[in-house]
Amino acid sequence: KANKPAKASEPNPEPADDSEPEFAAAPESEETIPTLSRVSRDLFDSVRNHFQITQHFDAEYHGVSMIGEGKLVKAEAFSNDRTFGRGPGTLAEVEIGHPEEPLPGHHTIRAVLQLPEETSPRQLREHIGDTVTISGTLIRCDAFEGRIFLETGELA
Repeated sequence: KANKPAKASEPNPEPADDSEPEFAAAPESEETIPTLSRVSRDLFDSVRNHFQITQHFDAEYHGVSMIGEGKLVKAEAFSNDRTFGRGPGTLAEVEIGHPEEPLPGHHTIRAVLQLPEETSPRQLREHIGDTVTISGTLIRCDAFEGRIFLETGELA
């Protein structure tokens, strides 16, 4: 059917419909943005065993871009890495949480972030202990060590 123009005596509901979905959609989109803390809780604050954690990561998070905060604990250059491959590049390790009921080896959850070669590990080391914001794409979860790995990362 073609849209009929509204009669003068009938209220036109279209403006309310146009503005309401945009307002209603905002909270949903905020909840779906993956963050380090949410991913960490979902993976490691659960009753899953190591194998199930890895399966859940692969099904839900592999290849997902995310952002979050944590405490910078390590920064180093690499030329070859078993997760990130050939460098050169820089790795930053960020403490992102402590599970409420940890599995053995999961007392501290960390994110390992691949940074571009031009990122100076020496300058990053000056900020060890500081809270930093990181972003990147999730590529691997080491369920035994309680670590998640992000490539194409940025650190602020």
